[in-house]
Amino acid sequence: MGAIDKYRFSFTAASLMLMELIDYAKILVGNGFVIDDLQHQSLNKDKAKTGKREFAELKIRLSTLSKDELELLAESDITTQKLISYIACCRAYRYIRDFVLEVVLEKISIYDHQITEMDYNAFFNKKCIDHDELEDLADTTKAKIKQVVFKILQQAGLIDGVKSKYISIPIVETRLENVIKGTNPNDLALLLMPQYV
Repeated sequence: MGAIDKYRFSFTAASLMLMELIDYAKILVGNGFVIDDLQHQSLNKDKAKTGKREFAELKIRLSTLSKDELELLAESDITTQKLISYIACCRAYRYIRDFVLEVVLEKISIYDHQITEMDYNAFFNKKCIDHDELEDLADTTKAKIKQVVFKILQQAGLIDGVKSKYISIPIVETRLENVIKGTNPNDLALLLMPQYV
């Protein structure tokens, strides 16, 4: 068995950042999907002043999406846009993906829609066995990781709030289902769709 890839926690620099992702997706659709041409200064709005670190994370997330997914992100309804942004996060950061697949899916499979602190801590402690990079994190960083994981899930509509952490199964439109199926069918489980769980 080869070495396990280390988790990347750079997502703590930027939660879902939905509106910025949508704006950058529109630019990509307009420029023929050339992600390397995407510039930090492409968004000329005061309210969307993304820092360089945030921009770097957004670019990583956008690069995980297919052309069809980028088009949906640029042009579909807000629910679909949130779900595509969340899928991009799960693809870019395996820690978030693993949490959803190993904790959230497990909870709904036993008809328990409440995520507890104990659920998160058990997941984190289990991951420490294979990921020694987790052991080296400062307590403040561990707290920030947990906070941003739940914030992303809330902003995507998969939980009702970062405090209550009650799982909401999203309504997935057929077009989104088909586009993700065409890119990576395994990712449909991330949308908590019963037929793919």
